[in-house]
Amino acid sequence: MESASFCRIAAILPDDTDVSGLIAEVNRRFPEAFCYRSSARGIGRTTRRTRLQPLIAERRHLVSVITDAREAETIFEFVIETAQIKRYGGGLVYLERLGQGFYALASQPTVAGRD
Repeated sequence: MESASFCRIAAILPDDTDVSGLIAEVNRRFPEAFCYRSSARGIGRTTRRTRLQPLIAERRHLVSVITDAREAETIFEFVIETAQIKRYGGGLVYLERLGQGFYALASQPTVAGRD
């Protein structure tokens, strides 16, 4: 049995990035890739509305693409160009290889003397 190698491309993008368009384009060009997104505050830069108010964390979009390792570099370059990462405040994109996971089942034997 051959084991497949997978990678995750993760991007932290500013709020003004067209994330829906980016994901739609990745899904259109690379149908085997799996994309998902979420948004958060507190990642990266903060701003002040006025001098006396506390810092306010800017909203960021978190985009992840899970893909086969053979396509990972191509999708990585595509995300960098499409999301305009090279501009000031453009965000962050990184690529990581996913290891093989394992699952522990409740029916597996336990260590002697433990429940």
